[in-house]
Amino acid sequence: MARLQLEVQNFQAQLQTRTPVTKHLSLVASVPKWAGNDKAITLHEYFETIESTGKIANWTQDMVRIATFKLTDVATAFYSGTLELHDQKITWAAFKTAFQNRFRDMRTDKYHFAQLHMARQKKDESPQ
Repeated sequence: MARLQLEVQNFQAQLQTRTPVTKHLSLVASVPKWAGNDKAITLHEYFETIESTGKIANWTQDMVRIATFKLTDVATAFYSGTLELHDQKITWAAFKTAFQNRFRDMRTDKYHFAQLHMARQKKDESPQ
């Protein structure tokens, strides 16, 4: 009996010295909403924001839920219509891949090259 009491005391001491792992859900407000249209930030920036904030806030298992919470407009419609994204066991990598495949830039390199060559400096714009 004394040995069990000693083990319980040891466990209690370990619990007191151990820092608790908490999720900081207040940082969800720092993740912007994402609509999936031309006016929104890029998908890469959206995922990067979620991942970097997730590291700080300890969202290892919740990044998919937080990402879906911040979707609007076209992105919400895509999420709602893609049943495999609603699976409880979907990984962050699979979620990202599905969105990257759907919202990839459809314009060719030729288009971007032409845009670069047609760029003009505006009146109040610096050369940079």
